[in-house]
Amino acid sequence: AKFIKELSSSQREKRDNISKLTSYKLNPTSENLLKFGLVNARSAANKAGVLHNFIKTYNLKILAITETWVSADSPECVKLDLAPPGFSVFHQHRQNGKKGGGTCIIYNNDFKISSYDAGLYNTFEHCSLKICYLALYK
Repeated sequence: AKFIKELSSSQREKRDNISKLTSYKLNPTSENLLKFGLVNARSAANKAGVLHNFIKTYNLKILAITETWVSADSPECVKLDLAPPGFSVFHQHRQNGKKGGGTCIIYNNDFKISSYDAGLYNTFEHCSLKICYLALYK
């Protein structure tokens, strides 16, 4: 306490500001948190409603899905139906022609998304995107 009394008024203001920042705690249910999810769907096409509810319940901004079982020749409406309103979906279909597999990422439209070529591999499947989310303070 003796040390604090010896600080100048500008130093005390800085100290008070820092203590306020370090004592700030986020509410775990806050909508300001950036929440990601991962689901192994084992056929996502027949689970669109469940996935929409999962995204809404957990307030997810991005949901990665493995084993979508959505093939490249599936109707576009089946592919797009996985994303709830306000979201988009990016699919990476299984490349070898076998049934099953496939991955996708469902993301909130607040993000600027672009595809990212991370290559093709024989031992695993993946879906790669570049995500840009900008917060400005003036």
